[in-house]
Amino acid sequence: MNSINKKIILGASDAVIGNYCSKLGADYVWASSFIMSAMLGKKDDGIIDIEYFLPIIKAIIIGSFVPVILDFDIGGRDIPEYKKNLKLIKKINLGGICMEDESWPKFNAMIKAKSRRLISPKKMAEKIAIARYYLGKEIIIVARTHSFIVGENLAKIQERIGEYTSAGADIICIHNTNYSWKNYQKMLRKLKIDRPLLIIISRKKSLPKFIYNNRKIEYILYPNQLYRMMLYPVSRMGNYNPLQINMIRVNDIFNLIKKINEKK
Repeated sequence: MNSINKKIILGASDAVIGNYCSKLGADYVWASSFIMSAMLGKKDDGIIDIEYFLPIIKAIIIGSFVPVILDFDIGGRDIPEYKKNLKLIKKINLGGICMEDESWPKFNAMIKAKSRRLISPKKMAEKIAIARYYLGKEIIIVARTHSFIVGENLAKIQERIGEYTSAGADIICIHNTNYSWKNYQKMLRKLKIDRPLLIIISRKKSLPKFIYNNRKIEYILYPNQLYRMMLYPVSRMGNYNPLQINMIRVNDIFNLIKKINEKK
């Protein structure tokens, strides 16, 4: 699957999809807060009470045979809640976490929200340092900024990158939710980034050509495409011909679950 010489991260909704993501050649499996929130019928407003999500996260870990990165969002409404959640996820076998610099309440990045606010670079750096303290050096920390989304200037984006790197982030993500990647590419050329860069592909056909030769970009994340593909036939059922749907055999799923449980 991987022909672009970048590490690929695929979002999974459960143990079986995590297993398939691994077999497809993903370097990491992504436990998406958006998917997990949708499965539980909750708003995607931040991982603020990790206990609700733990069963799904554990299932994805069990099914995957590559490291799982948890979309940890803001991690909690305040520092005490944040530390409590870190203690809980420390007990499970995660490969990494991704934290974003939005304040509470958090808004999904794909939603145009005028009230979207970011915490200060120093506050986010403090949260990264706390995560490093609780999770140790083995867990990858992705520091994700929505600075580009809210329209902060280049100097502010650079300040955030510097603070997050100094605080111990292993990977930097500057999220872009626009259809065009032209301005994003221009921004990257002007920034000093001495950590690997992760980009998120949120739309159906938005893989920018410039990433192929961009050495800063080492990770490409497809966070929820597989889940949305699964939902598509159901959402279109009124206009959909079920006879044209190619479905996996039920026995194949049973066999997958059996193999997954043999790993325990």
